[in-house]
Amino acid sequence: MVIRALLLDARDEPCAMLLSRPDTPAHAMYQRWGWQIVGTVRSAPDAVVTDAMVIDLSADQADGGPA
Repeated sequence: MVIRALLLDARDEPCAMLLSRPDTPAHAMYQRWGWQIVGTVRSAPDAVVTDAMVIDLSADQADGGPA
């Protein structure tokens, strides 16, 4: 989870959000890392549907981060 640490560990926000296409290997990786699906997004009528995913960063800060 080096990439996640580089991108998110220094953030002060309580959570982070991303959009991920459910038909990609990255989507399953995000779920394994603890990202939760909170909805779906279609940014334009002809765009693909993506899942809106969030992760609680405050929990990582409280316990020293993910193992």
